[in-house]
Amino acid sequence: MLGHPPDRDQLYLVTVRCLTDIYAQGMVWWQAALWALAGGVVVEGLEFAALQRRHHKWPWEVDAEVVRSDSTAAGPLGYFLGELVRLATGGILGAALAGQITGPLAALAIGAAAPAIAGHLGVYVPLPPAAPQANPATTIGSSPDDKACPGNNGSLPPKPDQPGTPASEPLPQREETA
Repeated sequence: MLGHPPDRDQLYLVTVRCLTDIYAQGMVWWQAALWALAGGVVVEGLEFAALQRRHHKWPWEVDAEVVRSDSTAAGPLGYFLGELVRLATGGILGAALAGQITGPLAALAIGAAAPAIAGHLGVYVPLPPAAPQANPATTIGSSPDDKACPGNNGSLPPKPDQPGTPASEPLPQREETA
């Protein structure tokens, strides 16, 4: 004899245990990396389609028009390398976050948002202090524009404790009323 069929509570517990076992572990790292890579491809494809619709040119040709005349545009190889780095960033972040990702949609979103995520993480990387450089163009009176300003003879402004400056004169006392 087989016994009684399981009631609703037993079926619910079995279903919850199965789903918990599936989703509590996160994704395998290579699956998360591939889904994140796909998210990056989707975003880049949408940007490429919008650029083609707007300018009817390749992306590196549009960039060449915007660049100043004294510098050079990246060109096709530079554009390709930039896209490759962007997609690799998405894949690496997807693999790194695989333990926290429970499904493909989250991994796809990480790949799509990879540049923003990496940019925010890059803020925390300490940079070495820059060496101070003396720039003669930033000193007062050394620029031709400084002498062209009315009232500027190339000298420094008066110090606050010198007579005639607002900081050197005492403030008037307020009379107290009772």
